[in-house]
Amino acid sequence: MNTIIKTTLSISFMLLTSYSIAQELSVVEANEKYGFENAQGKIVIQAEYDRAEDFSDNLALVMKNNKFGFIDKKGIVKIPLKYDNAESFYEGLAKVNQGAEFSELIGRLGGTWGLINKEGKVIIPIEYRGIDFIADGEILATKDKKGYIFNRKGKLIRINDFAKFAESDEFMD
Repeated sequence: MNTIIKTTLSISFMLLTSYSIAQELSVVEANEKYGFENAQGKIVIQAEYDRAEDFSDNLALVMKNNKFGFIDKKGIVKIPLKYDNAESFYEGLAKVNQGAEFSELIGRLGGTWGLINKEGKVIIPIEYRGIDFIADGEILATKDKKGYIFNRKGKLIRINDFAKFAESDEFMD
């Protein structure tokens, strides 16, 4: 009886693994546009984007007409292509930017950053010079020589004044 259960579980696991692998999508290029294909090489999302990144948290970052947004694995736009720059989702949150400008030499520069969730809701306002994920699930947003520490729900935890810290004797030691 134990052998039958183990065999059944092994077969179930292999089928689930095979199904999961078959559902994975990869970025594909065609005529200088990007879309997605499945593991068998079948195009499942037509190459219509100027840029596309791999799926993260079941959403893919795409760019069209110099605007960034996110699509799901069916190719449906879940977060409108309205941002001037963005990064892929990380643990349910994505960095988004308004006001960035494109430079042939360097890429996209400037603008202000914030965070959105997978529904497109702004979690941290798009008003910071930079934003980074740091230890213990906290997020550091910077502007005006200050560091704003948020939790993952967008609640402000504390503010660090970098200007005062840089002037202190401790900083120089």
